[in-house]
Amino acid sequence: MAANIIVRDPEILGGIPCFRGTRVPFQNLLDYLEAGDTLDLFLEQFPTVTRQMAIEALETAKESLLTRIGREFFWTSVCRRISENILSTMSARPCPRPAWRESQTVNC
Repeated sequence: MAANIIVRDPEILGGIPCFRGTRVPFQNLLDYLEAGDTLDLFLEQFPTVTRQMAIEALETAKESLLTRIGREFFWTSVCRRISENILSTMSARPCPRPAWRESQTVNC
């Protein structure tokens, strides 16, 4: 893919992500598909968007989502392992009471 098919330009629809070279928000395509409409119906309603543009945009969105999910899974796994290691070392040895606490008197 030479250029991003979905672009954000503050001068076009206030920066809403749109198909390159159009004023058609990408969200419109997602809304059509979510409602159960076909890609053909979307393309009929928005003739400035080609089938290739729509498919390329969906592929880009899919790749982005899968990358994000993969990153989140990776960091969740890393954090879980670090937490487990910390907890296992803490429970393996008793935590001594600091000497200053034993001699401290509390006045209420």
